[in-house]
Amino acid sequence: MSSEQPAVSQLQAARDVVKGLPEARPMTREEYEAQYSRLEANAADAKKAYIRAKSLYDGICDDLRNLRVDWNEQEAARKQ
Repeated sequence: MSSEQPAVSQLQAARDVVKGLPEARPMTREEYEAQYSRLEANAADAKKAYIRAKSLYDGICDDLRNLRVDWNEQEAARKQ
């Protein structure tokens, strides 16, 4: 049995599941607007979270840089 066999079996099982799904129907204008509104709100929340995380990350990077600079200055002074 090759190492690819489990992956092939999983792919076939996934295909069988997809075949069993009902046919997709066109969405209504109301469904479109509701989904668009939810996605828009999710995108706005994700952007706010990204900005907060980026700010935190930038602050940590600044702290790391300052720590390295302070350490290097301390070591240079000690060697003199």
